[in-house]
Amino acid sequence: EVSDLQNAVWDGTDAVMLSGEAASGKYPCESVMAEAAAVLEAETTKHLLMPQVYDEFIVDEANKPRELDDSKRITKVVASLGPASWSEEMIPKMIEAGTDIFRLNCSHRRGGDFERVYPLIRRYAKELGRKVEVLGDLQGPKFRVGELAGDPVPLTNGEILEFGISKDDNDNLRPGRITM
Repeated sequence: EVSDLQNAVWDGTDAVMLSGEAASGKYPCESVMAEAAAVLEAETTKHLLMPQVYDEFIVDEANKPRELDDSKRITKVVASLGPASWSEEMIPKMIEAGTDIFRLNCSHRRGGDFERVYPLIRRYAKELGRKVEVLGDLQGPKFRVGELAGDPVPLTNGEILEFGISKDDNDNLRPGRITM
């Protein structure tokens, strides 16, 4: 993944994104720090690339001092927020780790989550003196299986099933019909 990230930076991308680990993994801050460091390293080594390396050429890229000043990083780091990272404790840590843009996945929004998180992002960005943006990821319509009306619906080989859009809250899954 680091080589993909490095190639994206060298090709001129404006931002790279963390999704799963930042939103629901065990190490959201560490993953942001690793991505920010990899981006900075890619940005500071691009000028060392040569279109052709001759036989007598000594490759010295690995001996370049590593750039540690994250303020010099140009490429933005996007981190998805989720249960592992949207707490009041984690948001400032994610910003300090190098997050430039927080992604809010509207497909998994639960009532009140974004209303609670958005002001926290703004507050901590201001307190830490960082410009942090918020990306609302609107993925468009998705069909999700509805609620069960009771026991699980057994699927039998050869049985005909009807798939339908829920008419109302009472139109639950039942034998022979799966609602979305």
